[in-house]
Amino acid sequence: MKKTEVSLLFVFVMQASSYCFIRKSKIQIEQILKTLNRISHQLDCNADYRKRKMMIYVFCMLMYGLILAFLFTYFYSDQRINDQAYLKNSTLFLSFSKLNPNFLPMLRDFSVSSHTLVNSIFVIGSTACYAFLCIEMRCLFLHITYQIQSVKSKENVYQLLHAYDELANVLSDVDSIFSYTVFVLVLSSMAGLFWSTYSLIFLQKTHLEFITPFWFSGFYFVIVLLAVILSASETARAGNVAREWVVSLPGFFPLLYLELKIQIRKNFKREIALTLWKMYTIDRSLLFSALGTLVTYGILIATLGNVQS
Repeated sequence: MKKTEVSLLFVFVMQASSYCFIRKSKIQIEQILKTLNRISHQLDCNADYRKRKMMIYVFCMLMYGLILAFLFTYFYSDQRINDQAYLKNSTLFLSFSKLNPNFLPMLRDFSVSSHTLVNSIFVIGSTACYAFLCIEMRCLFLHITYQIQSVKSKENVYQLLHAYDELANVLSDVDSIFSYTVFVLVLSSMAGLFWSTYSLIFLQKTHLEFITPFWFSGFYFVIVLLAVILSASETARAGNVAREWVVSLPGFFPLLYLELKIQIRKNFKREIALTLWKMYTIDRSLLFSALGTLVTYGILIATLGNVQS
C-alpha cells in the first residue's frame, strides 16, 4: 500500500506541475483560440464548429461519468475492504483508535475521493483542451489542402500561404505549451491502465462488484490515451499533407514559379509535428509502442511473481 501511495504522489506532483504551467500559459491559449477563429473565418471554414464543440462536451460528460462510476463502485469493492483492513492492522491505527476508530478508514475514503476528483479535473480539462485545439487545426489543414487543389487566382494563393504559415505557427505554439502536459497525460494514463489491467488479471477477484471499479478506470485511461495520441497524430498528418501541397504550389502557376519557389523555400519547409516534452514525436506508432510497453511490463511482473512463489 505504501508503494501505491508513493506512486500516486509522484504522478500527482507531475500533474500539478504541468497544470501550473498551463495556467501560466492561459493568455497564450486564449490568443491561439482567437487566431484559429480568425483563420477559420478567413478561409470560410467554420461550418462544423458547433459540432466539434458538442463533441468535446460529450467527451467531458462521458469522462466525468466514468469517474463517478469508479468512485461509486469503489466504495463497494474488495479493494476498499482490503485497504481498511490494512489500516486497522497498522501501528498508526493504534494511535488514532483511542480518539476515533473510524478516523483512518474515513481519511482513506476522503483521500481517494478527493484525489480522484481533483485529478480528473486536470486530466479531463487538459485532454479536452488539447484535443479540441488539435481537431480545429486538423480541420483547417484539411481545408487548406482542399483549397490548394482548386486554387486559381494569385490572390487566393497568397491567402492560403499566409493562412498555412499562421496555422503552422499556432501548431508550434500549441506544442510548446502542451508538450510537457501531454507527456504527463500519456505517462499517467499508461500507469493507470497498467494498474487497472494488472488488478483485473492478476488479483483474481471472484465477484463482479469487486472488479467493476477497475473496468471503469481502465476505460477512463484508455480514452485519455486514445484522445491525446490520435488527435495529435492526425493533426500532424494533416499538417504534413498540407505542407506537401504548399511545396507543390509553384508547379500550378508557371508565371509565379520562381517567386513562389523562393518564398516557400524560405518560410514553409519546416516539419509539422507535435511532441511529448520535445523528445518524442507523436504519431500513430506511439499507440502501439505504449501498448507494447504495457504488455512487456505485465509479462515481466508476472514472471517475477511466479519465480518468487
